[in-house]
Amino acid sequence: MPTAGDCYRFCLSSPHIDVALTGPRNAGELRENLTALEKGPLSPEEDLFLREFGRAVHG
Repeated sequence: MPTAGDCYRFCLSSPHIDVALTGPRNAGELRENLTALEKGPLSPEEDLFLREFGRAVHG
């Protein structure tokens, strides 16, 4: 199951997305988001997984 961090990284990987906002509810979620962003853009394998997941969920 993709995490919020995976979704933020997906945004970083797309040249079509200019802005992505986070909405953490607490300090722990903020730390998780920042840790994910430190990983940088998705690898090709991660990108494929998220795209396949999106197709399965949204049809």
